[in-house]
Amino acid sequence: MEFRDAKKNIQERAYLLQSRVPFSGEQTLVFGGGKIKMEPNEILFIAEVIEVFKSFFHNKPFPENIHWKKLDFKS
Repeated sequence: MEFRDAKKNIQERAYLLQSRVPFSGEQTLVFGGGKIKMEPNEILFIAEVIEVFKSFFHNKPFPENIHWKKLDFKS
């Protein structure tokens, strides 16, 4: 899950302090539009995604167990 703040020109990716998936190392997700490389702790379960969406739409703080890191698109 990613969050973009256009005014601040930043994009952040959600992560958990401890991974909940049974694999380690960087994973590559392949979509029709390209590939996304993710670490295991960046993969959220649907219940966590729903909570973030609810918080966003109700203008409430995001859940405390979800952390955010800035993405750097510079090459």
